[in-house]
Amino acid sequence: MRRPPSADQGDAASASGSLHNPYVHLPDSTVEALRQLRAEYLESLRADEDAIRVATTPRAEERALREDTVAAIRRVIPDWSQRTERVRPIADARIDQARGVRTRRYLDHLTHTVPVRDRHETPPDGMFWWGDTQWNWTPGMGVADLTDGLHFFGTVNYNADPLFITNAGAVAHFWLDAARRPTTMSGAYLSAPVIGLAGVVSGWTKFAAGLFGTDDVWCKCWLHLRQTALQFTALPTVLASRTDVQTLIFTEDEMQFRASPLPGFASMPLIQFGLADPGLPIMIELEVRFALQLEGASGVSFSPENNPSQSVVLNLPQWRIQPI
Repeated sequence: MRRPPSADQGDAASASGSLHNPYVHLPDSTVEALRQLRAEYLESLRADEDAIRVATTPRAEERALREDTVAAIRRVIPDWSQRTERVRPIADARIDQARGVRTRRYLDHLTHTVPVRDRHETPPDGMFWWGDTQWNWTPGMGVADLTDGLHFFGTVNYNADPLFITNAGAVAHFWLDAARRPTTMSGAYLSAPVIGLAGVVSGWTKFAAGLFGTDDVWCKCWLHLRQTALQFTALPTVLASRTDVQTLIFTEDEMQFRASPLPGFASMPLIQFGLADPGLPIMIELEVRFALQLEGASGVSFSPENNPSQSVVLNLPQWRIQPI
């Protein structure tokens, strides 16, 4: 029998952090508008997650039929549970061995990119200026803000019936004042930032309940990359927004292992936009989010050990706007 989720395995990310550029000052009204936009965005994510749970959680009638099937099997094979439990440690050892043989020492050489902290001075004309970064993680993980970027590390382990949905990632804001913005004959601009994203995300499922198991077991992880351009007029005005989703891990069978190397550098979704008010600054919001779904004996890891060494590293450098 699987245990129920523990108190630290809630569906939402349980911890967060942030870093702000002390030289970028925003009006209180803009700060409040950003806070409200973020709250509405998170609310929409929770609604999507609730819909997934409804679709994947068996109703009482279905579960009763499943349990009746298991009971019938146990009447035919009285020691069925004992038989499957003898297999479990032997089978799970294969997954643990697969997790242990990997080495990522090469990442220590790849992820030392340009430090992200040299962004306090006003950048050249046309370049977006970093304002702040906010990050979140889920139980079992940690985040370390080091000189080469944000390190996501640790392992999310799970072993329960309810579908566990959670997220980890970061949101950063960049600003471009009207005085530093290049002119454009068409009135339109292009924003095409490139981020640093290195490391390996691995996931696995372990032994479920043998041949006659009726419980689901899966491990899934998607990478969401989003770029949104806004101006703050009387109300926040979204100029353009685009999201790309990449599947890193997707398995719905027991005894599976997957390792997904990240690219090192990744292009954020390209956006093209005009201005709501040429006299106002442009704000760009970049989001990098790992969306996790676990059910049954499963897990996802962002590093070999529970520390930043050889972990997933995110770097968000500044970039130039392109007039069209």
